[in-house]
Parts: sequence; C-alpha cells; structure tokens
Amino acid sequence: LMIRRPPRSTPLYSSAASDVYKRQSIIEAATSNESLTSLNLSATAAGQGSTMALGNLIRQNTSLTHVDASCNDFGEEGGAIVSEALETNKTLQHIDVRMSNVGENHESAISEMLKSRITF
Repeated sequence: LMIRRPPRSTPLYSSAASDVYKRQSIIEAATSNESLTSLNLSATAAGQGSTMALGNLIRQNTSLTHVDASCNDFGEEGGAIVSEALETNKTLQHIDVRMSNVGENHESAISEMLKSRITF
C-alpha cells in the first residue's frame, strides 16, 4: 500500500508580487483617510509601480503633513510623479525621498516646494 501526499498548492501570487500589491493597497487606503497626518513608507522596497499610488495619495489626501518614503527605488520617473503631485497638495510639509533614486533635479524641486511651506 502506497500513500501519496496531496500536491503542494502554489500561491496565487509570488511573494514579490504580493508585496507590491500590499504596498499599493496600503497607499490606496491611506489616500482616503482624512485623519492620517503621517505615513512611513521607508525601506519598503517600493519601486516605480508604487510611485503612481504615492502620487495619487499626495494629490488627494489633504490631511497628510509628513511622508517618509526614503530608501526605496522610485527612479527619475517616480521623482517626476512626486514633484507634480506636490504642486497640487499644499498641506504636505515634509516628504523624505532620500536614497530613493528620484534624481537630483527632482530632489531639488521637491525640496524647494516644501521650503516655501515652512512657517516659523
């Protein structure tokens, strides 16, 4: 008599794809949260796919004042998306994109936009 084990099921999404989906879901949920003032997305391995969701978050969430998106891999295109979104959102006072490969031009543009919002 031979007993066979049932075949192992394979996950519907690979681990990496599942992580991307989770990141984007968190960012999308934060978009409509009107009581959220701070969001930490640092070192979440967010890439260019998550940048579109982050851009929507910045454009639409008017309660958010601080975002830490450092240590990710947004790329120059992601830097452009964040810069453009900041033109719409006037309440965000701090966004950290250090070490996220947004490019020097976009990093400077983001910094200049935020400097004009600081009040003492």
